[in-house]
Amino acid sequence: MEHSKFKEVRSFNELLKLNIDFINGIIKWTPYHQKELIAGPLKDQLIETNKLGFLTLGGQCAEDTPTQEKKLFLDGYLKPDLIRNFIKYLKQFPKIEYFIELPNKEIKTNIRDWHNEYNVKENQSIYYNSLARVKKSPSDQNWINTDILPFRDISYITLNYWKGFDNIINILKDYSFIHIQHRSFHNLNNDLYTIINGYLKSDKSSYKPKKNKNSFGKNKFNLKILLIDYKVLMNLKK
Repeated sequence: MEHSKFKEVRSFNELLKLNIDFINGIIKWTPYHQKELIAGPLKDQLIETNKLGFLTLGGQCAEDTPTQEKKLFLDGYLKPDLIRNFIKYLKQFPKIEYFIELPNKEIKTNIRDWHNEYNVKENQSIYYNSLARVKKSPSDQNWINTDILPFRDISYITLNYWKGFDNIINILKDYSFIHIQHRSFHNLNNDLYTIINGYLKSDKSSYKPKKNKNSFGKNKFNLKILLIDYKVLMNLKK
C-alpha cells in the first residue's frame, strides 16, 4: 500500500507530505529508505525542515569517539530559485560546506580536502568526500577514511535513490540536489537543521549579506574610500 502511495505522487508538495508521514512513523517505507525509520532526538527539526520545503533524503548526526568519527551531514532537494541566496546565507557559517547540483547540472561547492576523477565509462567527473573515519585503537595515529561518498550528477543520485518511481524522478529533475555538511569531524552541535530552517523562515527574496569592511590595524576603512584616496595620491605623484 505504501508502495502505491509513492507511485501516485504528482507534485513536490505531495512528496514532502509523504516524507513527513514517514518521519512520524505513519508509513514505514520509502523508495530511498526501504525500512522503518528510527527517528532520533532531532525528529521535530527534521519534520520542520520538510514542512518548510526542503525534502530530506538522508544524513547522519556527528559522532566523536577515540576510534571512530562521523561528520554531520544532510542530503535533500530544494527549489533552484532559492539556491543563490541560500549560498549567500551559508557564508555566515564558515565551517559549513556544501555540494549543490542545479537542474542544468551546474555544480556549486566549497568542500575542501576532496578530489574528483573523470570516469571515462560514465563520461562524467566523480567527486569523492569522506563522511567518517576510524582507527584501530585510541593510541593509533592513523585514521582510515570510510563512508567515502561519491557525488556524480543529480541524475545519478536521483535515479539511484528513487529507482522504479519515474513519476518522482520526473518531479525531482526540476529541483536542486543539496549535500550540506560540517567541515570538522569534531563538531557535535548537530545544528544543520537549525541553519537550514533559519534560511527557509527568512525573507529569501530580499536577503542580503552584511558588507565586509577591511581592517588595517586598529582602524577600519571602507574599501571604496581607500580606492578614492589611492587615486588622489597617484595624481599628486604625477
